[in-house]
Amino acid sequence: MLRKRAWAGLVPGLLVGLVLSSVLARRVDDRSEELRREFFEPLGWLLAQIEEHAVEEVDRHDLLVGVYQGMLSALDRYCVYWSPAMLKEFEADLEGEFGGLGIQITFDPAKKAVRVEQPIAGTPAAKQGVVEGDLIIKVLEESTQVETKTEDFKSVHDAVKLLRGKPGAKVTITIVHETGGEERDITITRAKIRVPGVRAVEMIDLERKIGYIHVHYFSKPTPRDLVAAIRDLNGQGLKGLILDLRLNPGGLLEAAEQCVDFFLDADADIVTIKDRSGAEETHRTRRPALFGDVPLVLLINRYSASGAEILAAGLRDHDRALLVGEPTFGKASVQRLLTNPHDRSGIKLTIAHYYTPAGRLIERKGVEPDVEVKLSDEETRKLTRHLSRKTAYPPLPPDEPEPAEGEGTEGEEAEPEEEFRDVSLERAVEVMADLLAGRAPITDSAAREQVAASAAEG
Repeated sequence: MLRKRAWAGLVPGLLVGLVLSSVLARRVDDRSEELRREFFEPLGWLLAQIEEHAVEEVDRHDLLVGVYQGMLSALDRYCVYWSPAMLKEFEADLEGEFGGLGIQITFDPAKKAVRVEQPIAGTPAAKQGVVEGDLIIKVLEESTQVETKTEDFKSVHDAVKLLRGKPGAKVTITIVHETGGEERDITITRAKIRVPGVRAVEMIDLERKIGYIHVHYFSKPTPRDLVAAIRDLNGQGLKGLILDLRLNPGGLLEAAEQCVDFFLDADADIVTIKDRSGAEETHRTRRPALFGDVPLVLLINRYSASGAEILAAGLRDHDRALLVGEPTFGKASVQRLLTNPHDRSGIKLTIAHYYTPAGRLIERKGVEPDVEVKLSDEETRKLTRHLSRKTAYPPLPPDEPEPAEGEGTEGEEAEPEEEFRDVSLERAVEVMADLLAGRAPITDSAAREQVAASAAEG
């Protein structure tokens, strides 16, 4: 959940030195004495030691940023600090356009490496086969031949400053996957990155009238574009729809919820959010379903996360869709973006967990498919490159043509098309064909339920 709210930070109290003033002490609540003794005084002592003994003079603001980062790293991997510049970049991402390579990244201070959280389909990085879990350990700016090792970075923003830049310029990244393997150098041309929420709208089976849409990100325009895409397919006689959520990292919770709303009747549970106090907030559909009758099959994989999992679980729990592919990522935490009024920086803080309509918490578990189709890491890389060649929807204006298949994007060198068989999609088409023919598809979920029932009886 990404809603802005002013954040009255406690940490700036460090700047008063060893002992906090009585004014600041009065600003905290009944715990003021406890906070002063157990938190502020130790931090004030540390500041004093650094300023008195450190071999090099350190800017207090840099120390303050380090405190922010250290405190948030003690929580979970989704809690991060953003400088004012990084906050602006994030807001630009949500609008669906920015400049760079086309990867979402975090910084792992323990490994001193930049971790790829998600490549954005259709971008230069995705076309080169960069996948989630790749670790960037070096960055070479081709124009200057200056090489920077990530071990010198202090935060993810150091990487962002190097990886983002003027379209057309080349940068070489050295990567190794977090599970092991050899280092690889990949040269990528920076491009103006557009993040369409909807791609690859097509009637994939003309005889059975099975439509296909790749929903790969939930930004503000995604619900609007999804409605337009389905209406286009309806105009071609749509009878069954496959929504592809593979490689979808999520995005805006509100956008994902709107997409659920299109397929369920009013007042159906979408997701329940619970905070640490146990307070609950259930989000429900608000209007009659726009597309309540069309049969649905959803494609998912290990990189379908957050909003994609809300859509998948929301539709499956209401028996509105069958899921084909792999168990999803397992991100059921809700983050809120809070703006620091002292310097307009921001923090992304986990504030709650969400539960599916059936009451399941999928954190670190994911959503199980009804029909499982597993892919190897190499097959997933090929899938990433394959989906990256799909056309955005709606199509770009005539003065901004998308590159033809096999051509580069804004200076990127052309790469040959590789043979790729999308076995997961083939299986999804088979499942949809069974649904349209009135046959019950053979599902792995039914087998799992039977095993669980037998175990319970035993």
